[in-house]
Amino acid sequence: MTQLSTAIVFDLDGTLIDSAPDLHAAGLLMLQETGLPPVTLEQTISFIGQGAPKLVERMIRASGGDVAQKDQFFARYMEHYNHDPVSRSALFPGVAETLDALYGAGHRLAICTNKPEAPAKI
Repeated sequence: MTQLSTAIVFDLDGTLIDSAPDLHAAGLLMLQETGLPPVTLEQTISFIGQGAPKLVERMIRASGGDVAQKDQFFARYMEHYNHDPVSRSALFPGVAETLDALYGAGHRLAICTNKPEAPAKI
């Protein structure tokens, strides 16, 4: 009798890796170059959800910026993020060991993310 393996799909950001510091850093550069005050890492974490465009919109609002210019802000944010998307990100504790154990037990593993393709492959 053949035993079928189970496929397990993980979200990347916030599940396997803590990418909030890199999202925050890109946002700080975006805000700084437009003359807006910075947001804290804690604020950035609270803004995460519904994708990067919504994150940028929330950062703009929190800094008192003009949300009508969110497309221009988003373009700058993505330039900064794509330049350095992972230097501050890290696996959450226990993730590597858990993935190794699941793979070793015969499970197929996959990632699903709404992160842009280029940074997701790094």
